[in-house]
Amino acid sequence: MPEPRSIPARLKLHWHVERSGYILVAPYLVHLTIFFGYPLLFSLVLIFHRWDIVSPMTVGLFVPCYIDQFYPHVAQAALTLLQRLGCKVEVPLAQTCCGQPLANAGFALQARPVMAHFAHVFAPYEYIVAPSGSCVFHVQHHLETDNTAALQHLRVRTYELCQFLREVLQVERIPACFPHRMVPAYSIVRDLLRQVKGLELVEPSRPDECCGFGGTFAVEEEAVSVRMGQDRLQDFQAAGAEVVTSTDMSCLMHLEGLARRQGLPLRFMHVAEILLGSV
Repeated sequence: MPEPRSIPARLKLHWHVERSGYILVAPYLVHLTIFFGYPLLFSLVLIFHRWDIVSPMTVGLFVPCYIDQFYPHVAQAALTLLQRLGCKVEVPLAQTCCGQPLANAGFALQARPVMAHFAHVFAPYEYIVAPSGSCVFHVQHHLETDNTAALQHLRVRTYELCQFLREVLQVERIPACFPHRMVPAYSIVRDLLRQVKGLELVEPSRPDECCGFGGTFAVEEEAVSVRMGQDRLQDFQAAGAEVVTSTDMSCLMHLEGLARRQGLPLRFMHVAEILLGSV
């Protein structure tokens, strides 16, 4: 099991040196030994050997459609946060959608080619991380593809960002300042936010209620969706919140739109932005 990590106490840059690197540096090491002797050569080889054995895990960052189109700064925050925690992160340019919108709307057959493409793009990665709980849930529980090996790998190796921080990287402490009152998230997310120095979590009276977004539900049942969102905003204000956070920008997008129309003084931030500001 990996050693527990904290932010920023264990922010370590993991350097990876290809084996060819030994060949490239060898002439310089030999040259240095003429002047400084064998102890220096031995020390430098140990350093390069250490860099080689602590090579970082490779993470494929999945950027959900709406984040790509409307909130690219959230994807950037997730990327930077993972890199600062020592991960080697790649953002495959061939990625598209995970297929959730089609599947949720009842078009499971039409979603299969989209899901197959997702599996093809992300199966090669050791871990797949996304700043979206709903997309990750879809991949973990509803992804379909004829490639059984890829499907099994993606279901167990795809993580929501905060889930990855706690369960894989084992981030436990965030000793940094963030002077705002927050509406709390749950379980892992809530535990991480509680460790941010200067951040006060406030409890709404109905913490388990949906915000009203629900993907296509917000389109098909507009009036109900709006009323549900307004109820959530009232609850947040009554709790004294200044910032509302979530693992899903789709929910925050819905709530922020309603708050702007009402002129409410609430800010909406993805949890990745808050955690990034603390490292």
